[in-house]
Amino acid sequence: MKEIINNLFNYHNFEKIDIGKYNLFFKDVDSNIRYYWLIIEVEVFDSELILAFQDVWFEECKKKINDKDFDKNTSLLIIYKREDFDIAKQHVFKIEEDPFQFKKYVLTYTDDSLGNLKAKIENDNSEKLLNLLVDENIFNEYKDTHQNHSWHNLLYNIAHKLPFLKINVAINQNLENLYVKSKDEIKRKNLTDFFDSFNEAFIEEVIENLDKINEDELIELLNFNKDNGN
Repeated sequence: MKEIINNLFNYHNFEKIDIGKYNLFFKDVDSNIRYYWLIIEVEVFDSELILAFQDVWFEECKKKINDKDFDKNTSLLIIYKREDFDIAKQHVFKIEEDPFQFKKYVLTYTDDSLGNLKAKIENDNSEKLLNLLVDENIFNEYKDTHQNHSWHNLLYNIAHKLPFLKINVAINQNLENLYVKSKDEIKRKNLTDFFDSFNEAFIEEVIENLDKINEDELIELLNFNKDNGN
């Protein structure tokens, strides 16, 4: 997975700095601003541990970089190979919404989704990957199937986690809706306090289709969970 990500940064003219086993990329957007991306692949997904280690990662980078832009313009991409439904959405949100040190993104994948995506793009070909991103037929396939661990899902997860990738405007708007509408719906309906219990009770497909569930249905699902002693 890291090879695909590294190649995308290279394709978009980022320069690489080796920080031990981590990869750090930077790019001058104009004469006054430089953006950094720190790429770290973890073997264990623990939100508390990752948030604790971000201070260590930050300090490791600062040992080699003396740049005020690093302090305020650095994004952290966490990559993790997962097993089916072994990550609760709330733990991803906890990392990505944490305001300290970095702007954070979490990209997960499975062996199958990565293998199938590599077959479509001939391993690590960035240009072929970007061509898939702007193909509306591919995006429509993704919306129709919407399988959590398909190569389609991984493809658009990459686009969502790397905002500098240029994709079709209409696809981008729809993609953004797919990822953020559920969270917005939770906040709009004042159901944030119920989110943890809901997420523990139901698999990810329910969360990702929350925009299709009305408030009464959601409350009924939560009450069903409580009535069954969970």
